[in-house]
Amino acid sequence: MFLTLYPKRCAICDSILAKKENALGCCDFCSDKLEVIREPVCFKCGKPLDSNEEEYCIDCLRVKKSFVSNRAVYEYGGDIKDSLMKFKYKNRQEYANFYAKVMTDKYADYFADVDALIPIPIHKSRLKERGYNQAELIANELSRYCGVKVYNDILVRNEKTLAQKSLNDLERINNLKNAFQLGQNIVQLNKVMLVDDIYTTGATIEACTRLLHSAGYDNICSITVAIGHGY
Repeated sequence: MFLTLYPKRCAICDSILAKKENALGCCDFCSDKLEVIREPVCFKCGKPLDSNEEEYCIDCLRVKKSFVSNRAVYEYGGDIKDSLMKFKYKNRQEYANFYAKVMTDKYADYFADVDALIPIPIHKSRLKERGYNQAELIANELSRYCGVKVYNDILVRNEKTLAQKSLNDLERINNLKNAFQLGQNIVQLNKVMLVDDIYTTGATIEACTRLLHSAGYDNICSITVAIGHGY
């Protein structure tokens, strides 16, 4: 008999999973209480809308976005926020599998014609400090489920910026000016998908999109685990 020294735990409440719950990575209780984003959503960023009469959220109407679309599974807050904080700052790297599973379950068609997954890079000092790039972990797990190749060397983060969560809209944009640069592996790709953990105002996705446009990538979408509240 083999002892399970490190049993799988729920990516939300951290309780030990029953055998039947292992495939998802989340216990039945948490799975039932998590609120998945449902239609109607903003055509551009995927934030939930109040009415079917609306097409875009106030944020996307106010600030033009260059990417084609973003989609997210959960609205950022509560239990999913706590989960993502543990994933990002408490070394719970195994949560990436749960996030990728729910992303591909909800948006299977979204990956249909994508040629590459590009995780949002983090600065080398943060990578050294944290030990991993959370967006790359998610992208690697997404690749396992959807079969799309991960390219983690197309974008490079060349400046260590302030944490976006502490900044307002204008400060977020200015904070990311020149934060990214193109890597050495620029290959011909038709449609690429940026991957990140959280979408708030979209400033990070937008900065990366504009840089990719300059390299000839025209068809750019993105996907995140969660998305911030609309304005």
